[in-house]
Amino acid sequence: MAPPRTKAKVTTIQSWCHRVSSHTMTRSSSTRGEPLMAQSRPSHDKLYDQLLPIYDLYRTALMNRKYYGGQLRQYQRWNKSLECCLAFGTSSAIAAWALFRTESGQYAWAVISAGATAVAVLKPILGLSKTVERYGKLWVGHNNLYLDLDQIVSDIRVSHDLTDDSAKGFRRARERYKQLALDDDPHPNGRILLRHFDEVQREIPPTSLWMPAPTIDPPSPWPQPESKGSQPRPTSIGDPDDAKPSA
Repeated sequence: MAPPRTKAKVTTIQSWCHRVSSHTMTRSSSTRGEPLMAQSRPSHDKLYDQLLPIYDLYRTALMNRKYYGGQLRQYQRWNKSLECCLAFGTSSAIAAWALFRTESGQYAWAVISAGATAVAVLKPILGLSKTVERYGKLWVGHNNLYLDLDQIVSDIRVSHDLTDDSAKGFRRARERYKQLALDDDPHPNGRILLRHFDEVQREIPPTSLWMPAPTIDPPSPWPQPESKGSQPRPTSIGDPDDAKPSA
């Protein structure tokens, strides 16, 4: 599931964490949380480049879990409501109630029966049961994916490094994400995505994710100003006797 964009419709599956975090990632508390600005990060910092896609997928998995969990609950309510209407309108026991034996009750029951018939015809066409099943699989998949990535992120936070086991676990998680993306909504609800995007920003801010300290070459020292009354420095190195005044 792609991150929400306020000025463009979300129609593709893409990564999103790096847009928010690449300029605001900080080191751990042991390094005083100094910002790692993109312009200060050297190109040879491989660990930095390896951690970004992990944190990207970690936060994306949480957003997808929230999105498909909400969609699953919504469609389950709709499906259950239609099933209740269908069961109520086709029940002969309810039709035998004294309430529906009166003249007005018979008209009311005729309307209820007509509505139940319409629901019975439309329910297979709407395919709510299949949608509920698909959202259920997506929620389970993204939930498991998030839990696995959360363990990887916890290991990175403790070890301050990307171990071989964590790297292998991330590669497996990335392949699972690709498989889940095949069943993603082609046109997700941008308003709902934006709400979950903001929730993820609050729950997992970029500053909470450990990043290595930047390796920056120290700048060359500034030239020291000469104090007043000091002798001018020689412009070349030669024989010290050459600098003595002639008699």
